[in-house]
Amino acid sequence: MILDIHAYSKQELMKLFSLTTEYTHTDVERGKNKLNVQLIQLSVLNEQETLDVQLFIDNACAKLMEKDISIESMGTWRQPENVLLSGSNHHYVIANSNSIVGQDAKISEGRLTGSNDVPPGWLNPINVKTVLTGMNIDSRFRDDYFTTSSSNFQFELPNIQRKVTSLRIASLDIPMTHYAVSNARGDSTFLICTEQVNTSTVTKEFLKLHPAFLSTALEVEILDLTSKPYRTLSVDTIKTDRSVYAWLCILPDGNYEMFWQSKSHAADLEQAMNEALESSIPGVLDLKNGTFYALTSSSTQLGLDPMVDIVYSVDHASGKSTFKIPSLSTSVFTNTLYGSGFRLYFQVDSLGSFALTSNIQGRLGWQLGFRSHAYTFTDTCTSEGITMVIGPRYMFLSLDDGQKNTGSNFIAAFSQSTLDDNIITRINLAAEMDNSTVYKPCRDIGLSTVLNRTREYFGPVTISKLKLKLLDEYGSVISLNHMDWSMTLVFDKLYD
Repeated sequence: MILDIHAYSKQELMKLFSLTTEYTHTDVERGKNKLNVQLIQLSVLNEQETLDVQLFIDNACAKLMEKDISIESMGTWRQPENVLLSGSNHHYVIANSNSIVGQDAKISEGRLTGSNDVPPGWLNPINVKTVLTGMNIDSRFRDDYFTTSSSNFQFELPNIQRKVTSLRIASLDIPMTHYAVSNARGDSTFLICTEQVNTSTVTKEFLKLHPAFLSTALEVEILDLTSKPYRTLSVDTIKTDRSVYAWLCILPDGNYEMFWQSKSHAADLEQAMNEALESSIPGVLDLKNGTFYALTSSSTQLGLDPMVDIVYSVDHASGKSTFKIPSLSTSVFTNTLYGSGFRLYFQVDSLGSFALTSNIQGRLGWQLGFRSHAYTFTDTCTSEGITMVIGPRYMFLSLDDGQKNTGSNFIAAFSQSTLDDNIITRINLAAEMDNSTVYKPCRDIGLSTVLNRTREYFGPVTISKLKLKLLDEYGSVISLNHMDWSMTLVFDKLYD
């Protein structure tokens, strides 16, 4: 006979005591006495076995008399008596109340880790529902380090996480090493062109008259900027009857601000822009197909002189950008040979050719405050918007865990679509750049609420690998320029 009182249900004990559903305490005592009489009449049990059976009958009687079951489940301090376990040599052990509750615990009951909802009376309840596991993820320890990007990689978890009900970003450590201006991203270039349009066939004589070349130029060649090193092209390559002299201005990769701001310790924008004008690449722009052809000459090449030809500045009061011809009659843009005035084209690719199907908000002109693709002015061109060369204002962390039984806990909305479904949080970059300054690490950025960093699952899942991406506001992968970042993940898992 099994003498563990917990191995029997209440219905089984009622049957043993010959009780009905509407039994009373008197009925229980009557059943107890009947069983004790039967026990005495048995001659096959020794003294110890008889005592063990009597203890079982007493415990069963106490359990049947306990009508208010909720009292027992509320904790040891509310239980009317301790439950005894049989022992040897007439010694008895009091059962652990935690173990008793744990045997009947359901998955919908118990305590959640991280919550203050603890059943009264239990110091360390066994029927805990979930536990937390923290894990550090560092891009330095990814596989194929030298062939993958720290902003887009797959991480194999060294310890597979099972029965996960949710995961949370606990902390982040990301260096502020991304560039506000990047040639690879296509937001570092624009074209400045003469106002007068050439409507005749492009010849070598026409190319020699480019304002960037001295009159002593004996030879002018067309360069193919798509090849490294550059290769030369025949003059017959340019087949158009609508062309203008142009300069491809390239602002070097990096971070910029106005000198009178100096909050993030980035480079001075005005100085860098005027230096870029001086080193701009001369060429010819085909207005028919929007192709820019770079030129080189055997003589000294001349850039655009900010003191004479055109100068860039930012107004302190309005914050707007201005390209202006200085008040000197020697500017190339006031020479009657090339027309009167200048043109600006901002929606161009890194090689200077038109990219009219691209997002104009991702071009340098937009950061300078210019909201249109092209401008034609006589002497001064001022931006409509404010100069704000800050690059990505915020980034999204995309965490693909390979699970489908979860909703979109964070939606990055566009006008008619949404971004990656795996986005788990948004990270504010502009403010953190000012706080930590450029090229320094920034910790716990963008993690002010639980909502924007937690992913809940519809049921327990197993997570073995993560695909991680750092995306800008347009959904493009952000480059940290070969620097690494880390984060702490917290897995909420069902208790085994």
